[in-house]
Amino acid sequence: MSHTTSTEPLALAKQEWMKIFNGGPYTGLLMLEHLLNAATKTHEQFLTDPKNSIKKATLDHVTGSDLQRLGSTWNTYAGRCTSFAVKGISELNAHSGAGGVPIFNFEIYDLSRHRVARCRNTGIVLDSSSTITGGAFALPEGAWARFPETNASWKFKSSESKFERDGNVEGKIKHSSSPITPAEAMIICLKEVEESAAKSVPTLFRSASSQSQPVFHGIIVWCPKDHALELGASTGDWRDGKKMVIQFPKYIGNPQVLDATMVGTQDELQECLQQLLQFIHDYGGPHGQEQWETVSTVNTALIQAAVNHWGMPKLRHLP
Repeated sequence: MSHTTSTEPLALAKQEWMKIFNGGPYTGLLMLEHLLNAATKTHEQFLTDPKNSIKKATLDHVTGSDLQRLGSTWNTYAGRCTSFAVKGISELNAHSGAGGVPIFNFEIYDLSRHRVARCRNTGIVLDSSSTITGGAFALPEGAWARFPETNASWKFKSSESKFERDGNVEGKIKHSSSPITPAEAMIICLKEVEESAAKSVPTLFRSASSQSQPVFHGIIVWCPKDHALELGASTGDWRDGKKMVIQFPKYIGNPQVLDATMVGTQDELQECLQQLLQFIHDYGGPHGQEQWETVSTVNTALIQAAVNHWGMPKLRHLP
């Protein structure tokens, strides 16, 4: 449905960017759920064999899907960078100006495990990793745009319809491909989740306002290979090992036997669940509870499957 507006395009884009950023967390849980449904696998089957249960799920069951069939991966405010771009495009491309002429004409670009969208009409960029106040920004032809408090900067080359990005950990300039469709972008994203889900599926809380830079808050990470749900006050703390861990029982030794020291009780399960909710209250930011609700159904299903398959968890604090 088209919406006629007199709002200046960049202001409109900033409004939509903040709505998505505040409306849901960065998360791979909805993509994981889509892959499980596509492959007709249960959550318990996934935890039993997290690497192979969804192996080739994207290729066998998702490739070729149109955007509507992929709706569960992008049509809420929760998701990864690709979901963010596709949702923003869906909302903003519906706006028109005087005479019903469309204001925006967004295209998506793949920058090696990161997707962004740029409007051909206005030069406005939608990038979920932006640290600019209001999020959305205009990127003229050939100009480097640097994000405050980061090393990343961007340049768009209209003659080639390609992005360049520097400031990467590798110290190399990354080049995008030519524009891809939203459905193609989501399929690339699903493939990445498929490849990484056995190791980790993160949910990262975030918030933004029109007066300050976007902020990331606490992170909750499913780590299937480690039989754990890990919680960090920030991504930095989590990477540094400063975290609270809901640890489900593991098997050790050869031949493998259940490590009795890791087996919890019903009371300890309840303590873990209470601490999870308290963590969201303390570290989820101003929209933490609402953002968690967008993924709580998947998380609840995974916890139940973990208890059924691995047993009752214990709570650990690291270091």
